Amino acid sequence: VAPGASVDFTLVGDSTLQTATGESNEGRAALSVPAGASATIGGEGALTAIAGTAEAAGGAGIGGDFGEDAGSIAIHGGTVTARTYFSGSGIGGGTWGSGGKITISGGIVSAQGRQSGIGGGYGANGGNIAISGGTVYARARVGDRPDIGGMSDPNLASCTITGGSIHTYKPNNLKPAAKNAVGATVHCVTVSGLPAETALEITWLTSADAGYGQHDMRTDSEGRLYVWLPDGTHYLTVGGAGFCATVNGVDTEATPWSSGVTIDGTDVFLGSGDGWTYKDFTLSVTNADIHVDGTNIPHVVSGTNTAAEVRVSAACGGELVVSNLVLDVSSGSGSPIAIDTGDAVTLLLFGTNALYGAANYAGVSVAANKTLV
Repeated sequence: VAPGASVDFTLVGDSTLQTATGESNEGRAALSVPAGASATIGGEGALTAIAGTAEAAGGAGIGGDFGEDAGSIAIHGGTVTARTYFSGSGIGGGTWGSGGKITISGGIVSAQGRQSGIGGGYGANGGNIAISGGTVYARARVGDRPDIGGMSDPNLASCTITGGSIHTYKPNNLKPAAKNAVGATVHCVTVSGLPAETALEITWLTSADAGYGQHDMRTDSEGRLYVWLPDGTHYLTVGGAGFCATVNGVDTEATPWSSGVTIDGTDVFLGSGDGWTYKDFTLSVTNADIHVDGTNIPHVVSGTNTAAEVRVSAACGGELVVSNLVLDVSSGSGSPIAIDTGDAVTLLLFGTNALYGAANYAGVSVAANKTLV
């Protein structure tokens, strides 16, 4: 792509670009997108772009030639494999070239180079990298080099991750560190034990994570997703299983999690069901009845959670069954059960139930002008 030009590539079938051998071809990118040029890649096909040899100073797989900064590279679909054998980047700058502007919002992208998988070549910064979706694998083959980014002048570069499954091969190795849309540093959270090579949707159970982009996210061959989240504790459901991850300044693993509380026999971590939702530690019951074989029967809430992870908001009117339910929110805030919207609610109690509110909150709170029977 010539400087000043902009080209949209639509991938159909399988295509391969590989630099020719010989001294006159050393330093070339397989798909040249130098500074001032723009390339957009999408479609349903596959592209493999391979630059250089193990002995020859090279350009990027996709991006700059030897000594060139990359231009603007956007990938939103297809299967893209980019590799350089020598000191350039898989996607980004050639040897001595910065990463330019790299945007990935979809597709399956695998990028590998000696100096970075995605970003700058030898002696250069990573450019401006933004990943909002897709499934990305990025690897720098030299041990201390960043899988994403560049070794030089990190203050002149940026890396923003707001979505996607992004696998890097060295922990805590992005240069500069990745940030989310509000500028918080994010780290890789590995979610394991899922079906392999499968598109799966994440249900985020905390609103702060709900905007994380999921377009074209797929598990790897070992059934793992790699999501990038800021410091704090995060709850999610994926593939029918619940997970919790606490991020504290480094990459980490998500662990299996269950709330311990069920509604109509379903753990609330699944996020929603017939007449109910669970988000931000609140189980909101919005319909009085569920329909079973043509009969309306009340919801049944059971189980135990003593970590302030479940509160019940009964906005349903009618009857709600509470059976052998233990909720302790004393370490958090609010009441275990709140009657704050909707019509009158009748609690039907079975077994032994215990409800512990936070300081200055009732075990069952009833808002003004609401009725509990």
